[in-house]
Amino acid sequence: MNLGGINPLSHLNQAPIGRPQPASGAQGGGNPWGADGLGASIPAAPAKPVVYPSGLQLLRDQGGVAYQAVLPAGPFLPVQVAVLQGADGSVRALLQTAQPTPVAAQHGSDGKVYVQVDPTSPNLITFDPTSGEYGITSQFQQRPDGAVTREKAETIAPDGTRTSIFNEVTTAQGKQFTRITEGPGGRLHASEISESNAPAGKSILGGAGRAMGLGGANNVQENPLSVKKGGDQGYDVSGGSLLGQVGASTRNGFNGFFDWKSAPVWKWLDGRKQTELHLTPLSAMGVGAIFPGLAQLQAPAATSATPAAAATTATAPTVKVQLGDITRVPADGLITAVNSEGMWMGGVDGAIARAGGGQFHQQAQVLIGKQDGQVKVAGTQQPHQGAFKSVVFVVDDLKLPLYDILSAGLNAADQAGQKTVSIPAMRLGVMKNAGGTPEQKVADMARAVRDFQARAQNVKDINFVIYGDTATASALEQALAQRP
Repeated sequence: MNLGGINPLSHLNQAPIGRPQPASGAQGGGNPWGADGLGASIPAAPAKPVVYPSGLQLLRDQGGVAYQAVLPAGPFLPVQVAVLQGADGSVRALLQTAQPTPVAAQHGSDGKVYVQVDPTSPNLITFDPTSGEYGITSQFQQRPDGAVTREKAETIAPDGTRTSIFNEVTTAQGKQFTRITEGPGGRLHASEISESNAPAGKSILGGAGRAMGLGGANNVQENPLSVKKGGDQGYDVSGGSLLGQVGASTRNGFNGFFDWKSAPVWKWLDGRKQTELHLTPLSAMGVGAIFPGLAQLQAPAATSATPAAAATTATAPTVKVQLGDITRVPADGLITAVNSEGMWMGGVDGAIARAGGGQFHQQAQVLIGKQDGQVKVAGTQQPHQGAFKSVVFVVDDLKLPLYDILSAGLNAADQAGQKTVSIPAMRLGVMKNAGGTPEQKVADMARAVRDFQARAQNVKDINFVIYGDTATASALEQALAQRP
């Protein structure tokens, strides 16, 4: 079977990464921004990298291909790892020990870079150069029936949001897994995800639950779960429809992947006891268990400064509230929320289309069928009547708090190097009667902006532009003036 579309590491399974070998042209030395192990493929770095709240340091060239990233020491690693891509697309990685050590790195078919920092461990470090997420994944395994499984994966977004994936099973028909996100403030959100590649009008779910999009290709069903922190930094999860079914079918194959507190047979909608699981993310296991070959490594003294401290040196952006047409306010980026179904006609979407034509929404079509919080920065392709240069679209199907939606948009604008951004009254126009009370929405927007001010690197000015609603503008000004 050709697993190229199922397993992002199918080519690595065919030719496993061996022990780290010195890269051609390696020069040694402790500067992750130099040419260590890169030869001439990496251009000279600009003055300073951007340092994000997650600890990630990222530097890109003007061409947008070459980059240099330093993943911080922390829950996954005892030392920093530098990931560097040349203008020719080649990628290298270095362990930033006292004597920097080249380690094996390859692109996956999903666009991520997979780094084998410890050949004695099946776990791999991951880095997504598009989103800035880094993390760790357990090994992909192929079952006799052709399905590809993965026990665990964990990523950290630039704003510090953690996402853990458990019990992932991928077949030619689709994918199922449990996802838990933990925001910077500790807010938890858990759900079962079932993605179907079934032909239009059919579903691999057999009618259980409601498949979003009514059963067409790439349908996604998300079933919310109850979740709380466990005593060992893991998660206690309960509820759901697929949790018991999928967990029971894979429990033996994963040999203790779940710590089963109780596992009654799931009865669909019969009101009986819900399945309860304790899920332990990889980061809670400790570096010694994740990468035993690195447990004794010590970071060089030069890297002892905390990245978080560097992130606070930038001047916090200013924030103001004004009335008006958001498309007429000069801005590098206009942040707005869109649904995942491509039904973008009224409200701010209509204003963007009237000012800029269809060029921005055409770029946003990549978000159709995507999850809440995913982002597309759509740039100007041809002259238009609006005063904005780009639109930051954020998927919002009301499954995440507005705080998370706006935070995702602000982070994307900051990563894109935008200096001035405009924000409408989100969820207070067409969606005014959904997704929470107006008071909660105003509070969420104000808190998201206040928190972003502490981590912004590029954004200097934030303008809330409210169309004809003086009451909302006044409430937002008052909420922004409050301090927690």
